[in-house]
Amino acid sequence: MHPEPVKVSYQAVRSLVPQLWHVGEDDVAAGRPKVDLAVHIGMAGPQPRFSVERRGHRDGYAMRDVDGEFLRDQERRLREGKDWVWAGLPTELETEADLDDVLKRWEGYCPVSFFLSPFFRSGFWLYSFRLHARSGRPH
Repeated sequence: MHPEPVKVSYQAVRSLVPQLWHVGEDDVAAGRPKVDLAVHIGMAGPQPRFSVERRGHRDGYAMRDVDGEFLRDQERRLREGKDWVWAGLPTELETEADLDDVLKRWEGYCPVSFFLSPFFRSGFWLYSFRLHARSGRPH
């Protein structure tokens, strides 16, 4: 588990998330575990409401993040071409994990006051961006 919440800004996510997935030999030698599976959990608002993510989108993020910034990936993709961070990746990624089992286990560990949302409607929220960001190249 990452030791702190991930800031919901496009640049923070794009910088951090690939680093969590891309573990090199030096990292392993230093005791950092290789990640085989991660469950991306998004908090949906000021209330204790969480959502497990089934899919992540590459394109379509038109909302400002917490820093008031737009992603502007259409411009970046045109400018960087084949060097764009998500060049060659599909427009949508969907997990192969058994999320019904994940949700069942998660409910067993959460306080009753937490609202756990099913994951069938993935919008263009930053937690969907985070799921797709894991496929990007680390900076």
